[in-house]
Amino acid sequence: MHLILCILFINGERMKNMETKDWIIMLVPILINGVFLFVFQQVMTQKIKKTEKKTDYRQGVLTEFLSLMQSVYDNIKNIAWALKPNSDDFAEHWNSFVLQIQNINSFYNTHKPTLSSLEKPYEKCIEGYKRLDWILSKYVAENNGSEIFRAQVSEEFSAVYYELEELLKKCLSECEEEILKFK
Repeated sequence: MHLILCILFINGERMKNMETKDWIIMLVPILINGVFLFVFQQVMTQKIKKTEKKTDYRQGVLTEFLSLMQSVYDNIKNIAWALKPNSDDFAEHWNSFVLQIQNINSFYNTHKPTLSSLEKPYEKCIEGYKRLDWILSKYVAENNGSEIFRAQVSEEFSAVYYELEELLKKCLSECEEEILKFK
């Protein structure tokens, strides 16, 4: 724009001889280009804001899912300790575990489109949870206070626990990777 004005001022003679039509021919494209640039800038700004909102939402959902999975992971460790002899915390940890699984299922189903990239690890973890829940339910239903039965359930629990621990670690790492993708 400055270049055009400089050229016009340098060629002062030509400016004196310019008619209204010449001014219109010269200024209309400049103004139209300015309007187009302004509209383009506004459209791009809106698209960037929309993308940022989606990214923030996705990160929030993934972070919340990660924290739910981490709490289940921690609670499973507590259940393992509660299966040891002379521990009275088992029922409390098991009830907490069942509630956490329900919360994860509800959260996942609510945010399924956002969490679709974690579907396979999630399904594997849920399968492991169900196996673990079956073992623990058996313990609660048949527990008559005997240490023999507690040891038996503890062995079954240990077999599933290590498998589930690996699945949870994998799911947690994939969840963290998904979060880092959008930072």
